[in-house]
Amino acid sequence: MFGGIIEDLGLVKKLGVNDITIETRLTDLKISDSIAVNGVCLTITEVIPVTSGWSIFTADVMKETLTRSNLGELKVKRKVNLERALKLGDRIGGHIVTGHINGIGTIKSVKSQRESNIVEIAAPQDLLKYLVSKGSVALDGVSLTVIDLLSTTPRNRQFPASFTVGVIPHTAKTTTFSFKTTGDTVNVEVDILSKYAEKMLESRSDSHISEKFLKEKGFSLF
Repeated sequence: MFGGIIEDLGLVKKLGVNDITIETRLTDLKISDSIAVNGVCLTITEVIPVTSGWSIFTADVMKETLTRSNLGELKVKRKVNLERALKLGDRIGGHIVTGHINGIGTIKSVKSQRESNIVEIAAPQDLLKYLVSKGSVALDGVSLTVIDLLSTTPRNRQFPASFTVGVIPHTAKTTTFSFKTTGDTVNVEVDILSKYAEKMLESRSDSHISEKFLKEKGFSLF
């Protein structure tokens, strides 16, 4: 589990068929540790100390991961967001992030507002249904707050096509949002609590309580 607070911008050193090698300032990494790379939870398979304050690690990447995330778009020397898994007792500065990407969004616009940026993200409808204004979302592993859901027409707000988030200067400086621009993709992980809520509602809808059942028990519906 992660908190969506990026610890370092790592540098992609090598891209294998089934693995990725990254240089980082995080030096206490161990084999089998979980680490989020652009929000994707990966398992470290090799660690090589380089110099004091730097290390290189390799992690396996499955085909499914490349399909469902933007890791397949990475190139050597590209920077990536890194976050180590939370330890018991750590503060969760962002929100609960699992590192299991739900889909890919595309940046539609980046607009300056005072010292911050308002970023609009287009995403599939099956992801947008889990988002709510002032709710949480993780983009490339960064915990952000949804400002608003936007539709193509004002009268069609129940079917949004995109959403906006605010990126403060510190976040813009210390994450991939420092170079992300219009047309770039981001990994989207919706708030896990919304998916649990949906599952609970689905189970309730599958119950045996129906109009016929209520009438048989003497309840009047009108």
